[in-house]
Amino acid sequence: MVKTILLPTDGSTTALAAGDFAADIAKCEGDKVVVLGVVHPHLYGDMAYLEREDEAIRDGVHRIVDAEVERLSRMGVTAEARTYDTPTEQVQDAIDHVARQIGADFLVMGTHGRTGLDRALLGSVTDRVLRRSSVPVLVVPPTSVTAMSKPEATAKATAGV
Repeated sequence: MVKTILLPTDGSTTALAAGDFAADIAKCEGDKVVVLGVVHPHLYGDMAYLEREDEAIRDGVHRIVDAEVERLSRMGVTAEARTYDTPTEQVQDAIDHVARQIGADFLVMGTHGRTGLDRALLGSVTDRVLRRSSVPVLVVPPTSVTAMSKPEATAKATAGV
């Protein structure tokens, strides 16, 4: 039975490391990976400016998702792209919504491993997903990224590979 793995991504090196884990699991089990990018437009300010900015954000999210699908496909993984536009939902709620919508068996996510003030200011989408998810979540820590060389991680992140 083919399982569905949901892979939320922001194109970061930790998200790429999570993609590597998802690919390894999918190859062993014959699973499908759905790569998700969440578009969360800004809600305040000059609407004409924000509409242009939102379109640029939307295009960027599509490029990140498409690049990850292509990368996974080159690894021999069945992968499909999914973006979710949400003007009001928080990112973690959008991820859980899509997980339920597609019948995901589990999620694979990277985490940046922020602590202290960075965590307080920036928060952690992965942490909030863990607390609210309706499906199991495999979290790939930032130490997985350090296993690959810095130049390799940077090249993967910037080239969308």
